[in-house]
Amino acid sequence: MVAGAARESAVSASPKPDRRFVNLVRLLARQAARDFVQAETDSQTREAEPQLILDRGVSVIVS
Repeated sequence: MVAGAARESAVSASPKPDRRFVNLVRLLARQAARDFVQAETDSQTREAEPQLILDRGVSVIVS
């Protein structure tokens, strides 16, 4: 009887993943992509901004 119950549960398992799980994975992937793009944009902005260097009380802009 136990073997029959185990077989039934294996057969009734759906080959399709749970929609909630699929939606969660998609949501996390979108957020990771947004975070990556934001980090790259921030990095490029920091590299493009001129730096202000103070040398003996004189401001010098270095690009």
